[in-house]
Amino acid sequence: MNSEKIGTWLGIVSNLGVLVGLLLLALEIRDSNRQASIVAAQETILAFNESAQALVLSSELPEILIKVMNEGFDSLTEAEKFRVRGWELARLSRMNLQYIQYQEGYLDQRLYEEMMSTASELIDFWQEIGVGLERYEFLDELIQ
Repeated sequence: MNSEKIGTWLGIVSNLGVLVGLLLLALEIRDSNRQASIVAAQETILAFNESAQALVLSSELPEILIKVMNEGFDSLTEAEKFRVRGWELARLSRMNLQYIQYQEGYLDQRLYEEMMSTASELIDFWQEIGVGLERYEFLDELIQ
């Protein structure tokens, strides 16, 4: 009879141990996901800041972009067109990373919506300058 009680108690204790272990694992996973979301948001902000800083520090790019806004893409020289395409390809790459982070659950809805709003404003321009939008899955819903 004693061995039955001991066996029962050992079973209860081991089940409680498993339950506590599962609870701790769930808490660890939740914390890890929260940290990954924070890192994704930080990466997005850092990428934006780096691109803004590169634009401001560039000696030619701001003038080229102003020329595009005022006179259109066709008014640019071939070298200027090359720089604008490179700038926009870098922007598309950053947006693609944000899209992947959003798909994986690491980027919040607000940042994703801001990114998609910017993309919808630029889609016609990107098509005009020919940067190969078919490579970017996040644009599928904007390209009709």
